Amino acid sequence: MQYGKGTYLIETDEKGFRNSQNKRKESKLKIVCIGDSYSAGDGVSNAHRFTDLIEKNYDCEILNLAVSGYGVDQQIIAYQN
Repeated sequence: MQYGKGTYLIETDEKGFRNSQNKRKESKLKIVCIGDSYSAGDGVSNAHRFTDLIEKNYDCEILNLAVSGYGVDQQIIAYQN
C-alpha cells in the first residue's frame, strides 16, 4: 500500500480487518481493539502496529478491529458483528 513516499505491507483476515491469518495463538488473555486510523496502524506494516508489538512481547492475543475513519457507532457495530 502506498503511503507518502514509501510503501507498507498490510495483511487482512477473512472479515477484512488487518489481522494476520496465521497469528492466532493459545493465550489466557484475549483483547479486542477497536478504534480509528491510530489503532488500525495507518502508515505502518501490521508488524509495526502497537497491537502487534504488545502481542509479540506479552502472552496475549489481540484482535484488531480498528478501521480508518470509523466513529464510535461504527466501531460498536464492527464489534457486535
